[in-house]
Amino acid sequence: MKMRSFVSRWFQSRGIKAAVALTVVVSCAVLPLVSVRAGVPERTFKLTAESPRFWKLFDREAKLSRVAGDFGFTEGPVWDQTGFIYVSDEVQNKIYRVFLDGRKEELISLGDPDGNTYDRQHRLIDCASVLRAIIAVTLDGK
Repeated sequence: MKMRSFVSRWFQSRGIKAAVALTVVVSCAVLPLVSVRAGVPERTFKLTAESPRFWKLFDREAKLSRVAGDFGFTEGPVWDQTGFIYVSDEVQNKIYRVFLDGRKEELISLGDPDGNTYDRQHRLIDCASVLRAIIAVTLDGK
């Protein structure tokens, strides 16, 4: 119950409905698994629960959908309250802004970006493993 309260409060504090947040987070997690090459059928995903308590957090009717594609191996998705997510692509060595309409923009190119979060100044913080560094990135990519 404590986890449910935390998750619910976290989403609500950012004005995000749980079903939308789930779609965004899970879609980013499965982006590397979805192929859009010609002749390869698109995979479908089904939301399943290992515990009935899962359904107290998320709507049973929530749908999984792909937001964007053409990534190598994604990691570290983090939601920005202005309407996009940051996602690291370890194969392309880039961090992208991915918008819910499917548009994606390259933010920065660097060696092996991994997990992402924000600091108190709302700069993007990335763990760049090849660089053996933790870096702060401003919205303009500096």
